[in-house]
Amino acid sequence: AQRIIARVEEFDFGPQHLQRAKENLARVDVVGFQERYAGFCEQLNARFRWKLSDPRHINRTTPVPVDPGLRERIAADNAFDVELYAYARELSRERTKPVR
Repeated sequence: AQRIIARVEEFDFGPQHLQRAKENLARVDVVGFQERYAGFCEQLNARFRWKLSDPRHINRTTPVPVDPGLRERIAADNAFDVELYAYARELSRERTKPVR
């Protein structure tokens, strides 16, 4: 029998880590989101002329109802991730605005 031991280290993330993540993200040319995957692929094609294959769906699950309290706890536990995601969405919107 094989024994596998996983080690999880705790790390305290602070506002300075979030700020650094935002700065790094701002340097990325194209930002994509899973829920807008097709549009992201179109951006890659337009910008870099990449011809991508059709997406593959290997592990699809059916959404299940989740208690709102659990969602709130997950959001609170991942507040920096939620803020970084909101920043990424805004960054993406700004970059795809039509030029006037």
